[in-house]
Amino acid sequence: MSNRNPKSFLILSQFFWPEHFRVNELADKLSKHYKLDVITSIPNYPEGKFYDGYGLNKRREDLQNNINITRVLTYPRKNGSSLNLFLNYLTFNVFSFFKLLKYKNNIDCVFIPATSPLTQALAAILLKKKLNFKVLIWIQDIFPESFYLKKKFLKKFSFFFDKVAKFILSNCDQIYLQNLEMENYVTRYTNKKKEILYLSNWTEDIFISPKNKIDNSECNIVMAGNIGEAQGINELIAKLADLKNILNSQKKIFKIHVIGDGVKKNLLIKKVKDFNLNKYFIFYGRLSPKETSFVFKKCNFGLSIYSSKQLFLESIIPSRFISYIASNLLVITNSLGAQKALIDKNNCGYANKNIISLFDYALNISEDELNIKISNSQNLFNNQYNKKKIFNNFVDNLQRFLR
Repeated sequence: MSNRNPKSFLILSQFFWPEHFRVNELADKLSKHYKLDVITSIPNYPEGKFYDGYGLNKRREDLQNNINITRVLTYPRKNGSSLNLFLNYLTFNVFSFFKLLKYKNNIDCVFIPATSPLTQALAAILLKKKLNFKVLIWIQDIFPESFYLKKKFLKKFSFFFDKVAKFILSNCDQIYLQNLEMENYVTRYTNKKKEILYLSNWTEDIFISPKNKIDNSECNIVMAGNIGEAQGINELIAKLADLKNILNSQKKIFKIHVIGDGVKKNLLIKKVKDFNLNKYFIFYGRLSPKETSFVFKKCNFGLSIYSSKQLFLESIIPSRFISYIASNLLVITNSLGAQKALIDKNNCGYANKNIISLFDYALNISEDELNIKISNSQNLFNNQYNKKKIFNNFVDNLQRFLR
């Protein structure tokens, strides 16, 4: 490693500001300690079209909070079809490769926030020896399983994706996991166990909202985030008849506040209507963090469900879990993996594989138990997901690593 000072740090990320991702805040923190550049796509997520003011010939170079941002040529995701996603991933990899090549020997470290797909790291891995820089990767999703979930036919090429994952992970100098339960999925591709570290997700400050008074006279549940197959929407739909039976015998006001968008949203809306459950569901669509936090304040419970058919999802702590506990919500989940382990250790929620049992629990919890578990949610957030502490620990690790 060279002795250039200050260290030159580059973030290679398919997603970046003005798209809404955790790496944006992390970049702001890093820019205070390092000379920081970012290589990213022309913003087009999640709508699949370029944001207003951005394009092939518009705002490709930018300066944000002393961060130099380069947006490489990108084919937009459009409707998210297999072909469009392939072209989106391919163009980012090809053009980020050539952009990275122009840095020659002027980078000390490349950091990749590996949301899906992991393949966005390929340019850095291919060039690390030639350009003499270190590669750090932050695993946010489990690859290639998450790939197969979105496009099932890709599983036929598992031998290829396994080789890609091994090539990328075995050539990284440090691997950060968003939670430690993901470790087994990483170590199957690399023996660099000593290089595996922990960098938790966090949540926006606007969600940090202690509850001064808890009202248990109503049952308000929020379900925030993507509305897709992975999020157990098919399993929720399968339980709507049972939910209707429970609610018919209940006098307590009951509402499920659904925030977000996704491929299963319209199907869920249709099924709710078919079962005549409209008065119990409120669909908001995609909201800003500020609007989302306002809905959270109405609720005492955060619903975090997943497709139980996909066991790898049990190893993930989703971002919404952290947003829920930051807002002092009691988490109810059908996940019996990493989420349940946190809930059991901290007595801050309820886990049961049967989704209908989650609603039954929320309807019948005593006020004393609700107060205790919400208080414990606040303690867990303060102790484990404090953003300042997370950032400081990460920077300390970097400074030791880059000496």
